[in-house]
Amino acid sequence: MFDKLKLKRQPKPETIRKILICQSNADLIQCRKHIHRIGGTVVKELPLVNGLVCELPDVLMYELESTSGVKRIEDDIKFHTSCLNYFFRRRSSPQQKPQEVGWGVRRIGAPEAWPISRGAQVAVAVIDTGVQLDHPDLQGRLGKGFNAISTGRSANDDNGHGTHVAGIIAAADNDIGVVGVAPEVIIHPVKVLDSTGAGSLSDVIEGLQWCIEQKVDLINMSLGARQDSETFREMIKLAAERGIIIVAAAGNSGPAMDSIDYPARYPETIAVAASDQQDAIADFSSRGREVDITAPGVEIPSTYLKGEYRSLSGTSMATPHITGTIALLKARKAELDLAEIKAILRRSAYRLPNFAPEYQGVGLVQAGVAVNKYSE
Repeated sequence: MFDKLKLKRQPKPETIRKILICQSNADLIQCRKHIHRIGGTVVKELPLVNGLVCELPDVLMYELESTSGVKRIEDDIKFHTSCLNYFFRRRSSPQQKPQEVGWGVRRIGAPEAWPISRGAQVAVAVIDTGVQLDHPDLQGRLGKGFNAISTGRSANDDNGHGTHVAGIIAAADNDIGVVGVAPEVIIHPVKVLDSTGAGSLSDVIEGLQWCIEQKVDLINMSLGARQDSETFREMIKLAAERGIIIVAAAGNSGPAMDSIDYPARYPETIAVAASDQQDAIADFSSRGREVDITAPGVEIPSTYLKGEYRSLSGTSMATPHITGTIALLKARKAELDLAEIKAILRRSAYRLPNFAPEYQGVGLVQAGVAVNKYSE
């Protein structure tokens, strides 16, 4: 009797979520069958990397590890926005306030580029929390979207972060609200983060997969993770091999050194640090040898939920300044590759005095100089 009572009190097995990468597409089919056979559930497939995302009781992990044809098994690690949520203030509605060019857009000289390029015809994916699809300042700027969290649902934003990022890149020049760095690009919202600004590696990978299939020109990733992933690295590399330029937030773990987030650590991305109104590197901006360039990232005004505007801070806000600048360049010369773009950004940047390359990379981006002098 005692043994039976003890058995009844055993806790339920914990459900775990794993990413399986198979040796081949044929192995993927067999792995899917095996997961169902042992009592697991296939959540989604990642065909570009022969991957499956599955959930199963932790006690069955040994069964998973012994599955034939499995190349590796990874944790479905967590991602987060690269924004400091306590650095914001509510702004007026577009009907109450005339259009302004934010200090960051002015500081990088974007208006000086507009007579030559406004980013027309450039497709920019914003992998984030989604975008408010009916925001007045983003009308005419939004293309096809994708929701990796809830299949079949729109990429509408339920957090605000993605809408803010999209506005820094592409808010329309329409006499209301704010103006983006490249006000004629097309934004493709890719929702991989939830209402809290958090998400899973598998959803980020699926978002990248969609971007590759859609053949976008640029990807903005104002998000990051502290943990590396071989599968994530493979997807970033694959996107880069397809000619997609990926711009990523360095992270907000400063002033500690060697604190760059993934994917900004990967050489296939452009890693962005944040500066303030005094051209100083923000205290929160992550430091490390992977930093490529700097852009404004403190108290940046942009679009937000409910048709409103807010000022936010973080390398999340710095990153779209770089994405917008590259869009201006790509609109002039679509065939520019990653090496050529990095060279243009390096030659045109303003090096901030008193800050080492680990803080600022090549310096503060200068969009006007880059477009006017180096995009012929």
